Amino acid sequence: MSEDLGIDRSGIAWRRDDGVVTIVRATRGGGPPELVEVPAVLAEAYGLSSGDVAEGPCELLQDEGTFHSIESDLPEPGERDETAAVRGESVPRWLAAHVAPLERKTSIAAVNGLAGDRAIARPRARKRTGHDRSAPDRQLVLGRGAQDSTGRTLDLIAPLGAGCAGLIYGPHGAGLSSTLRAVVRGVLANSPDTQVLTLLLRARGEEITEWRKLSGANVVVAPAPQQGALPEQALLVADLVLEAAARQTELGKDVLLAVDSLTGLWGALLETEHSDAQSEADRSVARRAIREWIQRAGAFRAEGFLGSGLGGSLTIVATAWHKEVDPDQEEDRELHPHLRLLEHILPEIDWRVELSSELAAIRLFPAVDLEGSRADREAGYTGEGRLAQLRAAREALRAGGSAVSRYDSLLAALDATSDEAQLIESLAGPEVSAASDWAAGGEGAPRPAAKRDLFDFVPADQDLRHAGGARKPL
Repeated sequence: MSEDLGIDRSGIAWRRDDGVVTIVRATRGGGPPELVEVPAVLAEAYGLSSGDVAEGPCELLQDEGTFHSIESDLPEPGERDETAAVRGESVPRWLAAHVAPLERKTSIAAVNGLAGDRAIARPRARKRTGHDRSAPDRQLVLGRGAQDSTGRTLDLIAPLGAGCAGLIYGPHGAGLSSTLRAVVRGVLANSPDTQVLTLLLRARGEEITEWRKLSGANVVVAPAPQQGALPEQALLVADLVLEAAARQTELGKDVLLAVDSLTGLWGALLETEHSDAQSEADRSVARRAIREWIQRAGAFRAEGFLGSGLGGSLTIVATAWHKEVDPDQEEDRELHPHLRLLEHILPEIDWRVELSSELAAIRLFPAVDLEGSRADREAGYTGEGRLAQLRAAREALRAGGSAVSRYDSLLAALDATSDEAQLIESLAGPEVSAASDWAAGGEGAPRPAAKRDLFDFVPADQDLRHAGGARKPL
């Protein structure tokens, strides 16, 4: 089971350029973050770096505390015009970004889940290099049983490898968050040694509630503008969650970072720069930042420079809202630059799941587009024999005509089988299934196929196949 890192309770350490360490604690509802002072003696004794999760008691500050600015590149306070706020006008951006710590850390009991001397002797933060990286060699199985249609579909169409940079994209209402939750559920169920962190950006209240139902997901809600937070505060929390994931890989762990959604992160990046820069690639800091963010994913099982490899892997799977770009609207500045996110990051993505607007429009879920979904480096973690089986099953599905007819064929095969070996045999034939040592069969007999209509329902802890209307159990 994924370990509870206590991020909600303890926050994440933030080491500033001047060496001062502060703990940033995101609120549960997406409001501005809370800050906790860390005495320099404690910070140095435990070697705290950005991303460390330091557990331990705190005390309330009796004075006003030390102010820390989220924005580090602004002029000194004496150079700023503070009279606008005094006159009752809008509060200056630099002032709104200042937060005063209300608590101070008094002692540290554990860092990143390690207590005592183990916390002090843990590997210290350093930047990963190409010497550490290797191709993904371990699959994170997502299917959780015969009834898990989404997980089983993803295992068939796009197996996920530990260390991949993944993206689930499609239009609103296509099941972006539901598909990502299926990924997280699958990893929690099938890979208990994998540490799971979840970052929510600009999520609605009901979405936050759904995510918090997943025990072991370590949910962090980034500050949201609807709660009065600034984009700089959202970016700080998002970057610290990414650093916290990196600190876990330095302990040799495989880590899954689920981001819902990358569009929210992209929006915060765009809001921090001028509108002219948003449309010019060479000037856009946001475009470079979002690519660098995704590039942090990787498997770090190589020996490392001079034998210094620490192991572990960081898998990033994010959702992104996407629809076709209208060039005329974009030329007239009527199109939001959010829609250009996909083209900026696709070169960095090696696991992609496209959701079909056609399937979603008639409420068929999981609305996975069989043509647009793929894993680029699956041969390294599926094996040649099994990969040949998977490809044969995919080809058989794709020969089924329209997207709806392919969906019906896949659903019928899922209903008639209970494991992946049987699913491949159902789609591609027994001769293909017998061609590999991997296809040795599974437990349980195949279930008879059941005819479904638009009103069938899967219980809440599983995945919706058909949504809307009356509900009845399978």
